[in-house]
Amino acid sequence: MWIIYIVGGVLGAIILILIIVVTVIMRAIKEAKAKSEYLAAVYADVSDEVVQSVFLEEGEAHGEAFVKTNVDNA
Repeated sequence: MWIIYIVGGVLGAIILILIIVVTVIMRAIKEAKAKSEYLAAVYADVSDEVVQSVFLEEGEAHGEAFVKTNVDNA
Protein backbone atom coordinates (compact mmCIF):
# COMPACT_ATOMS: atom_id res chain seq x y z
CA MET A 1 0.00 0.00 0.00
CA TRP A 2 2.83 2.41 0.80
CA ILE A 3 4.27 1.87 -2.71
CA ILE A 4 1.17 3.53 -4.16
CA TYR A 5 1.84 6.60 -2.01
CA ILE A 6 5.50 6.73 -3.10
CA VAL A 7 4.63 6.36 -6.79
CA GLY A 8 1.88 8.97 -6.46
CA GLY A 9 4.23 11.37 -4.68
CA VAL A 10 6.94 10.91 -7.31
CA LEU A 11 4.46 11.40 -10.15
CA GLY A 12 3.02 14.46 -8.41
CA ALA A 13 6.50 15.92 -7.95
CA ILE A 14 7.34 15.28 -11.62
CA ILE A 15 4.12 16.96 -12.75
CA LEU A 16 4.77 19.93 -10.45
CA ILE A 17 8.33 20.29 -11.78
CA LEU A 18 7.07 20.12 -15.38
CA ILE A 19 4.48 22.82 -14.67
CA ILE A 20 7.17 25.07 -13.17
CA VAL A 21 9.56 24.45 -16.08
CA VAL A 22 6.88 25.16 -18.69
CA THR A 23 5.85 28.34 -16.84
CA VAL A 24 9.45 29.59 -16.69
CA ILE A 25 10.03 28.79 -20.38
CA MET A 26 6.80 30.52 -21.43
CA ARG A 27 7.70 33.60 -19.38
CA ALA A 28 11.17 33.69 -20.96
CA ILE A 29 9.65 33.41 -24.43
CA LYS A 30 7.18 36.21 -23.66
CA GLU A 31 9.98 38.48 -22.38
CA ALA A 32 12.17 37.71 -25.39
CA LYS A 33 9.28 38.46 -27.74
CA ALA A 34 8.55 41.75 -25.98
CA LYS A 35 12.23 42.69 -26.10
CA SER A 36 12.49 41.85 -29.80
CA GLU A 37 9.34 43.88 -30.57
CA TYR A 38 10.77 46.81 -28.59
CA LEU A 39 14.10 46.58 -30.41
CA ALA A 40 12.30 46.37 -33.76
CA ALA A 41 10.30 49.49 -32.90
CA VAL A 42 13.44 51.34 -31.81
CA TYR A 43 15.23 50.23 -34.99
CA ALA A 44 12.29 51.41 -37.11
CA ASP A 45 12.26 54.80 -35.37
CA VAL A 46 16.01 55.22 -35.78
CA SER A 47 15.96 54.16 -39.43
CA ASP A 48 13.06 56.56 -40.11
CA GLU A 49 15.01 59.39 -38.48
CA VAL A 50 18.10 58.54 -40.52
CA VAL A 51 16.10 58.43 -43.76
CA GLN A 52 14.38 61.72 -42.92
CA SER A 53 17.66 63.42 -42.04
CA VAL A 54 19.26 62.18 -45.27
CA PHE A 55 16.32 63.48 -47.32
CA LEU A 56 16.38 66.73 -45.36
CA GLU A 57 20.09 67.19 -46.07
CA GLU A 58 19.52 66.33 -49.73
CA GLY A 59 16.61 68.76 -49.91
CA GLU A 60 18.62 71.52 -48.26
CA ALA A 61 21.47 70.94 -50.69
CA HIS A 62 19.12 71.07 -53.69
CA GLY A 63 17.37 74.11 -52.26
CA GLU A 64 20.64 75.98 -51.81
CA ALA A 65 21.69 75.08 -55.35
CA PHE A 66 18.31 76.23 -56.67
CA VAL A 67 18.53 79.54 -54.82
CA LYS A 68 22.11 80.12 -56.02
CA THR A 69 21.12 79.31 -59.61
CA ASN A 70 18.16 81.71 -59.53
CA VAL A 71 20.25 84.47 -57.94
CA ASP A 72 23.00 83.98 -60.53
CA ASN A 73 20.46 84.10 -63.36
CA ALA A 74 18.90 87.29 -62.03
